[in-house]
Amino acid sequence: MDNIIHIGHWLTETERDASLTVDLADSECIRNAVIQMQAFIDQLKMRHLDLIRILDESQNKIVRERSEVMTVECNRILGECQRRKMTLTKMLEESRAWDKLRKSLTFWLTDAQERVTDGNKVDAADVQTLKQELAEIQGIAETAGEMRLKMDELNERSNALLDNYRADEGHSLSHAISKLNALWSKFNDNVRIRRAVLEAALRARSDFHSALAQLEEWMNGVEASLAELNEITMNAQLLKDSVKRKKWIEDEKVKVYIAYGGKSTS
Repeated sequence: MDNIIHIGHWLTETERDASLTVDLADSECIRNAVIQMQAFIDQLKMRHLDLIRILDESQNKIVRERSEVMTVECNRILGECQRRKMTLTKMLEESRAWDKLRKSLTFWLTDAQERVTDGNKVDAADVQTLKQELAEIQGIAETAGEMRLKMDELNERSNALLDNYRADEGHSLSHAISKLNALWSKFNDNVRIRRAVLEAALRARSDFHSALAQLEEWMNGVEASLAELNEITMNAQLLKDSVKRKKWIEDEKVKVYIAYGGKSTS
C-alpha cells in the first residue's frame, strides 16, 4: 500500500513538472524541456509496469483498486507527456529557425548601422569622397530592400510562435522582436537622412562650381572688354595727339608767314 501511495505522490509531482512552461525565445531551455519530457515518459512507463505487477501479485482488494486507479492516472499523464513532448519538439524547431533568422538580421543591421553613421563630415569631404559614400549608402539601401523581406518573415514567425504556444512564455520573444523592429526603423531613418545630406552636399558643391564657372566666364568677358576699351582709348589718344601736332605745325607756318610779311620763305 505504501508503494501505491508513493507512486500516487510521484504522479502528482510529475504531472505538475510536465506542465511547466518554457521561454519561446530560449531554444536551449526548450531543448532541455524535451529531454526532461522524455525522461518523464520513460519513468511513467516503468511506473506503469510496477502498477501492473502489483495488480498481478496483490490479493488485497483495496490495493488492487488503488492500483487500477493509479494505472489509469499513469496512462493519462503518460499521454499528456507524450503530447507535450511533440509540442516541444515542434516548438524547438520553430524557435531555432526564428533565432537563427533574428541573429542574422541583428548582425547585418548592426554592421550596416555602423557604416551609415560612421561617414565623413560632409563639410570636410571632397566631391569624390561624397560620391563614393553616396554610392555606398545607395548600395546599403538596395540590400535593405532584400532584408525587408527577411524582417517580414521574422515578424511572421514571431506571431506564429506567440499564437501557437499561448500557454508558454512569450515575453522575451516579444521584447526581442520589438527591439529589433525599433533598430530596423532607426536604421531606415538614418539611411534616408544620410542620403539626403550627401545629395544636398553634392548639389551645393555642383551649384558652387557652376556659379564659379559663370563668374570666371563673366570676369574673362570683362577682362576682354577692358582690354578692348584700353586699346580703343590708346588709339583715340594717339589720334588726338596727331590732330594737335598737325594744328601746331599749321600754326607755326602761319607765324612764319606773318613774320616774313606774307612773303615766301624760300
